[in-house]
Amino acid sequence: RLIFFDIPETRRHGRDALRRKLKELGCYELQKSIFAWPHDCRKEINLILLFFSIEKFVKYAEASIDNDSKLKAYFSLW
Repeated sequence: RLIFFDIPETRRHGRDALRRKLKELGCYELQKSIFAWPHDCRKEINLILLFFSIEKFVKYAEASIDNDSKLKAYFSLW
């Protein structure tokens, strides 16, 4: 799964809370605003999105990634 976001500076507290939660879950940071996680985590992140009213700035996708050996190693999916 990929969680990606473009949250404006005016919603910085929500953006920071989301980033902290994703790191706490163990998500892999592909870029500053793109995280990967092999399991469904919508429930966990939806609480933050709703609390900070930032749901319209965040996208959640299930995708396959080419050359994903680094991610498989990170998540011990071998």
